[in-house]
Amino acid sequence: MEHTYLRYECADSFGLVTAAASSKAPPSNSILAFLGSARNAPLMTTAGSYCVGINLKTCQPVLKVGHREQLSGGLGTGRALNSDEVVCLDVTAVADEAHTSKIATGWVDGAVRIFDIYDDERDRRRGMAHSLLQDNTDDEFAQREPLVLNGHGQSPVRSIVFDRGNVSRLASGGSDGSVVLWDTVAEIGLFRLIGHRGAITDLDFVSLVGLDGLITTSLDGLVKVWDLQGQCCTQTIATHRGEVWGSALMQLSLEADEPLRWRLITGGSDGQARVWSVQSPRRGTGDSASMTHDESKLAMTGNHDDVCSFMGALVPPQNVSTSAERICCIHFHPLGKYVGVLHSSSKNIDVYLIRNRQDSSKKRQRRLRRRHEKEKRKTNDGTSKSGQKRGILDDPNSSSDEQGDGALLESSIMDPELMKASDEFEYVTTVHASQKVRGFAFLRNKEKGELARVVCVLSSNALETHMLERKKGR
Repeated sequence: MEHTYLRYECADSFGLVTAAASSKAPPSNSILAFLGSARNAPLMTTAGSYCVGINLKTCQPVLKVGHREQLSGGLGTGRALNSDEVVCLDVTAVADEAHTSKIATGWVDGAVRIFDIYDDERDRRRGMAHSLLQDNTDDEFAQREPLVLNGHGQSPVRSIVFDRGNVSRLASGGSDGSVVLWDTVAEIGLFRLIGHRGAITDLDFVSLVGLDGLITTSLDGLVKVWDLQGQCCTQTIATHRGEVWGSALMQLSLEADEPLRWRLITGGSDGQARVWSVQSPRRGTGDSASMTHDESKLAMTGNHDDVCSFMGALVPPQNVSTSAERICCIHFHPLGKYVGVLHSSSKNIDVYLIRNRQDSSKKRQRRLRRRHEKEKRKTNDGTSKSGQKRGILDDPNSSSDEQGDGALLESSIMDPELMKASDEFEYVTTVHASQKVRGFAFLRNKEKGELARVVCVLSSNALETHMLERKKGR
């Protein structure tokens, strides 16, 4: 008597809106990206073995991006199709005749896979792209394979980012601490950056006068600035207390005639969001006439090769409760007007407004005026604000404003005349989600009467869109 055994193996999945990678890969901050800048552009999310595009207006999936895994040994091996999972993603647009959008994905197996999506395919809602499902009449569209780049071995790819100034360049960071720079046109790896001893958590390209750079953060507690032309590290920031879990870099220009400002925000396990001013290295530039007041003062002290200068920390008002957990996600608004900070295992996102240069200067002048008046009162009556006599060990330069910046160690060595984080960033509101938030992103467009809109990825396999409104009295 012959026996027949049937074995069923997973060929596809459904019902996933967003899902985290398995325990084989640590969580990533790059799990959301909009496929284009149009008002109805789908939101791409990581969903297990695929990336899913969601139309936020209709709340329906319109795109599914995956790949066909080549099984060794064929069916019956016990390995499900597409058993590898997406850890992170990033999206960029390519200026070509077909108006291609590229989706770069990092996977648990250490591979970087890049998918091409054309505008006509996306706009016609042709169904599932690069999927195992054969419900599409265009076989080329349904079966087109991605570009596969292997450079991290078996280490999961934790962070990935395109260079917005040169979309052919791509950087990926692995859980082993290595960073690989890729040329997606030539389909080769350019070089590897080795210097971190912990997993890479975030990558940010920066283009300055005299520096073609990359800023990396890692779980080893270090923030590094790399010179991509020299393939070397030019600055290492080791002031964080513990691991660095996320970062965000933005080129700010809120007014037409306002000089460009680069601001880097890093978040660590101590729960503080530190703000850094990013400017060109002063060695060899020789352009002192174009320096701002802050840059000229910084040029007289410190290392001339330093790119990042500490400005303070983002701290909400005392009447606003916030989480003390590590900061896991930081994102700027696409137009550079707001920045959001998310703590781990939290349902809340703290949102800050970014003042323009004129308003920031006024805020600094008021702070310096209050500081001067306080020091003058201390000199006249010899007493402090609390009425106690000043001792010989009291610091006459300390003030309540500086003590409220959060990072006391760094604030104590800052020049009070320099621009501080409290001068440029103002707390606006807190977004309260219904479940724990895994990640978020700001929407470029908004409705009339709104400050902005933010979409949250929840731990319950759901998306929520929130409208931001300024609280009364603020």
